[in-house]
Amino acid sequence: MVLEQLLALDSSIVLFLVSVRTPWLDLFFRAMTLVGSIYFLALVGLALLAKNRKAGINFFIGFAVTLGVLFLIKQAVNRPRPFETLPITALDDENTSSFPSGHTTDSFYGAAFLSEIYKKFSVAFYFLGLVVFISRIYLGVHYPSDVAAGAVIGFILGKIFSKIDYEKTFIKIFRQKKF
Repeated sequence: MVLEQLLALDSSIVLFLVSVRTPWLDLFFRAMTLVGSIYFLALVGLALLAKNRKAGINFFIGFAVTLGVLFLIKQAVNRPRPFETLPITALDDENTSSFPSGHTTDSFYGAAFLSEIYKKFSVAFYFLGLVVFISRIYLGVHYPSDVAAGAVIGFILGKIFSKIDYEKTFIKIFRQKKF
């Protein structure tokens, strides 16, 4: 019963956001959703790598793990997207399962990771993550529960991987192994 109510709430929020579409919001959210794309995060990682090698390496290792976690969860859950189950049109091309939102996971991974390095920009990083969160629902490609799960996953992984010192970890592993 509770699950049915949550699914109904998910659908009603999507239907509401889709009902307030306007050409300028369409353009805005199509542009802002790119902040959560793999390509944008790769550019962020490259910029970080150029400025701070160690942080850049940590960023990319964590980002690779994040993409792997997303892939596994998407395969296991295999939830259809709102445009496949509701009478709406998607404004973004997607062909993988809906749960969790990869764009939202990526944007919150980036926000959490970068907030540990550039603390004074934390609000801006999370604001961008929130805009990506809303954009994915507005564009008709995710339910609110998809983006909420993506935000939590990205936040947790971003915090974890921003704290790990890979150089020390790998040195310990290789010193203990006798090849």
